[in-house]
Amino acid sequence: MADYGLLDKKDEKGLCLECGKAFYGGRVDRKFCCDTCKNRYNNKKTQSLRNFKLRIRTVLDRNYEILQSLVKERIRIADRAELEARGFNPDYVTVHIKMNRHDFHCCYDISYILTPSKITNIKKLELK
Repeated sequence: MADYGLLDKKDEKGLCLECGKAFYGGRVDRKFCCDTCKNRYNNKKTQSLRNFKLRIRTVLDRNYEILQSLVKERIRIADRAELEARGFNPDYVTVHIKMNRHDFHCCYDISYILTPSKITNIKKLELK
């Protein structure tokens, strides 16, 4: 009879990585007592990365809303402290380019120059 890496039902394999219950039988490299525990374990493992990405998208979306309102009002220069009070976070951008003495930033399709006290040259980029 061929051995396919399966355990006998009476042999204890180990403890489930999710719930800690002992399980018996099955494959030699088995780590979970059931599919539910396997899914819960893997969902928890990736949850922190999903939450991290969501927080970044939320900040970028808020920045975009603020910049979009300035573009609609045709405001090209704004006080950085005022924008930060409205929820703008200058640490989150989709593009950052340093040219000459200026830091060009983009939040999706809106570009601007960031200085220590102001945000200038706010404009919507023409996408092709």
